[in-house]
Amino acid sequence: MGQLTLYSSIDSLLTSVPVCVMGKEKNLSMHEIVGEVTEVGSKVNKVKIGDKVGVGCMVGACHACESCNSNLENYCPKMILT
Repeated sequence: MGQLTLYSSIDSLLTSVPVCVMGKEKNLSMHEIVGEVTEVGSKVNKVKIGDKVGVGCMVGACHACESCNSNLENYCPKMILT
């Protein structure tokens, strides 16, 4: 069984929680995730095995509101959090 450990800070490093995702045990911690790619699907072309990857606490915004137009996506009313 493969294992992927993701951490967001020293606190979550000490308190990560093992969970089962798609039949594989993984340790997941909060948000702002970093890790290393261990597998890619046939349609993946932006990352490869061994790449270091990360996801911030926010993964999307509308890019049309006043906040987004002012480069303040973290205040977007439609922001998407991890």
